[in-house]
Amino acid sequence: MKQAPLTAKSVLRDYQDVFKGLGYIGTSSFVVDSSAIPVQHTSRRIPVALKKEVITKLKDLERSDNKA
Repeated sequence: MKQAPLTAKSVLRDYQDVFKGLGYIGTSSFVVDSSAIPVQHTSRRIPVALKKEVITKLKDLERSDNKA
């Protein structure tokens, strides 16, 4: 099954929620190999020493997302 090539316009339209809220991402360009096959990797565990910091940061991000 062939998919239409991604364009900046289609990415901005289809994933508009990603580009709102936290700020400006600058001008970027992406080159994607059309013959590449997508894969999904398993999640990595958070080291125990960092777990509290990660939970705190996630809560902060959730709070800031609710305000936007």
